[in-house]
Order: sequence, then C-alpha cells, then structure tokens
Amino acid sequence: MKNKLVSHWTVALALLLMIFFASLPVLLKNQNNPSAENPTDSANPDKTLVMWGLFDEKEVYQGMLEQYESTTGIKVKYYKISNTLAEYEKLLLNEIAEGKGPDIFVIKNTWVPKHQGKISPLSAELGISTESYAREFVPVASQDLVLDGQIYGIPLYVDSLALYYNDELFRKGVPSQTKPSTTWDALKENALKITTPDNSIERFAVAGISLGRLDNIARGFDILLLQMLQRGVQLHDQSGTNAIFADQKLADGSNPAQSVWQFFASFADPNYQNYCWNESITLNNSAQEVDAFARGKVAMIFGYSYLYEDIRNQIREVNKNGGTGINLANVKIAPAPQATEDTQIALANYFPYTVSRNSKNATEAWKFLLYLSGEDNLREYNRQTNRPTPIRSLVAEQSLDKTYGVFAEQGAYAGSYNILDENYYMQVFMEEFAKINSGRSTIADALTEAQTTLNNFLKENRILKNTTNAE
Repeated sequence: MKNKLVSHWTVALALLLMIFFASLPVLLKNQNNPSAENPTDSANPDKTLVMWGLFDEKEVYQGMLEQYESTTGIKVKYYKISNTLAEYEKLLLNEIAEGKGPDIFVIKNTWVPKHQGKISPLSAELGISTESYAREFVPVASQDLVLDGQIYGIPLYVDSLALYYNDELFRKGVPSQTKPSTTWDALKENALKITTPDNSIERFAVAGISLGRLDNIARGFDILLLQMLQRGVQLHDQSGTNAIFADQKLADGSNPAQSVWQFFASFADPNYQNYCWNESITLNNSAQEVDAFARGKVAMIFGYSYLYEDIRNQIREVNKNGGTGINLANVKIAPAPQATEDTQIALANYFPYTVSRNSKNATEAWKFLLYLSGEDNLREYNRQTNRPTPIRSLVAEQSLDKTYGVFAEQGAYAGSYNILDENYYMQVFMEEFAKINSGRSTIADALTEAQTTLNNFLKENRILKNTTNAE
C-alpha cells in the first residue's frame, strides 16, 4: 500500500514538473514584455489604454494619468521599456506584426517615414488640422510628424544639440571673451587658444574641443549632421530615392558636404593647426568625451539637454574613483555654433508619442495625447524632466531658465533630416570617417563611397517618401 502511494505521488510530481517547465518560456517572455499583461485595448471593454515609453518613469505622468481618469473615466497604463533603442524598436515591430502591442508608443522623430504603415494617424474628426498643428508646435514637429497631409505624432518636448563648455578653462584660454564664439570658424580659433599640448600619450593637457572623429565622440554623427544641415547639404534628391550629397554643387562650384567633412576632420588631423582630438584621449573609457570633460581634459563638447545630468554624474564618478572632477558650477551651455552670423539652424532630437494601427480605441488614444500636450501638462512635464517645450507658447517662458533655457530657445529654429534608417547611415559615415582619420581615404573618396553605399541601401529597402526636411 505504501509503495502504491509513493508511486502515485511520484507520478503527480512528475506531471506538475512537466507543466511548469512547459509554461516557463511563456512566463519568462511575459515577465519582460509588458504588452503580455495587456496586449491591446481590444481586451479592455472599459477602454483602458496601454502606453509605452522609453526614458520617463511612471511618476512623471502619475498626476496627469490620475486627473485624466477622474475626468474621462479612461485608465491609461504606462510602461517604461528598459531596453536599448534598437531592442525597443525590434520588440515594438514584433508586437505590432502579431496584432498586439500598446495603444500608444514612443518613436524617434525620424521614424515616421520608416514606420508610417504601423501608425494610426490623428483622426480629422478631432478637429486638429495640419495648419493648427503647425501654429501650436515648433516648426520641426510639422516637418517630422506630418506626412501626406496627416499627423503622425505628438511631442512632449523637442530637444536640440548645444555646446557645453568649461567656463574656467574657456576664460583662461580666451580671456578676451566671456563665452564661446557663435560661428564654427570663430569657435575653431577659440579651441586653438585653449588647446594645451604636452608629451603625454593623449598629446594634450587640455583639448580645446571634442571634434574630428565619429568613433569616440558620443554625438559625433549628430554634430556632422548639424553642420551639413547648416551648410545646405542635400542628402537626397527631390524624389528622395537617391543620395546626392557627394555630387551636390553650389553656385561657386564647391561641394558643401566636402567642406563640412574637411572642417570636422581637421580637428583630429595632426597636419592641421587646430588639431586637438585623437583616440587616446578616450582610450578604454565608455563615457568617451563626457569623462574627458568631467576631468577637465577637454573644454568644449556637444550634447542634448540631458547631458547636463550625465556630466554631473560623471564628475561624481571621477571623484569617487580618486580623480579630480571639475566644479559643476563651471559647466555652462551655449547655443550650437552657426555656419554664419546670419543663420539660425539647430539639430532636433526628440521622441514623440503616436498611436498604433492595432489600437481599437485610436480616437481615445489621440485624445489622451492631445490632453498631455496641453500647456499646463507640458509645464509640469518640463518641471519633472527639464526637457524643452515643443509648443510655441512656452518657448519664451522656458528660455529664461539659466541652465536649460538654451534648449527651449533652439527648439524654435531646430530642423532635421528625413533619414530612412538613422543607425545605418551612422554606421556608413563612421566607417568612412575611420578611413579618413587613418589616412586610408581622402574626403572626396569617402563621400563618394558613402553615397554609393547608401544608394544601394535605398534601392534594397523602402524608398524615402519625402525629401529631407533641410531641403
């Protein structure tokens, strides 16, 4: 009798273990996939909306979500997806392809042409025309998020690339000025005066500015795009089907892309007087130029609004590890330098929200996004995140902020390029710049090779529907 009982328990335990291990993959998938709890609002008759974000904690929206639910009866469940951008995009595409995913999700400002078919555009029945949208939001929002006469996104902020500088090092090197020059050519002279060569492996006690390479400057690709945008470089022809930047000619016969690449590369070329950057300055340091800036090894770097907190954290890290970090009070921010004194062009970078084509409550989802983009809510969003406003009416107000005001001001004149796959373009540019930096290619040859590679890519993939926003 005892043996039979043991036998029955053994069989039962074996069955339980089989069921557990069979369900384990599903459990693990659901643990890392918030949409598994609530795939789409089709499973929610009470019209609960599911919202995916990338950078903001739930606390940023908590008050707004509670207020919206109390007013409309609609609950919004927010999930922060703790993945890299590439992982997030892959997860999002897989979910949408399976007919699942969130109602609302965040996208990069350059993604609309690439993922237009996965988005349910703002319904005309909500009474928001493209004209009223353009009046409400800063210009780049319409350039990036309005396509074929329809609105595909609502931004809660519009960030842009600016110049961070060490005020102490700058005043010491350029005592005749209280802040950096406003054009690239004049800024080059500033950097030349600040740069202090030595015999170390880095070759410099202090580098004037972080420019010249794409492999060890976190925002090197963005800086290059900014300068190309300012110089009127056309990435593609009017049809958007061919890259033409290597062949473009201005009235004087010059190629603007070649001028930009030559200027940029000169800062990493020992043959030029303004040489001040090399691979040894950031050797074996994942923080790249941010660490060099935090240690006082470079006087000027480029970044978006969140870089200020990154610098603060890196200074703490340097001090924690026995080094000497700079004084945070010496960290200042200036607008991005311009091609000429008469131009004002910044490079936008932001992540608007949009609505999935799979959402059964798309209209309600867009209503919620319009609610989030109201003036009071955007003030609160800015208070919690320090990210600059996307609407025209708050630009002047936020421009007064002593630390972050530059970014609100630049948002009013920021632009962007319409790029099919930003990661691929960056990879191509990085490969060609590596050849330039090592002396294996001329600027002209590198541009031609990059253009050929991108044209092959455009032919093999979905063709851009619109011309670049710079054109």
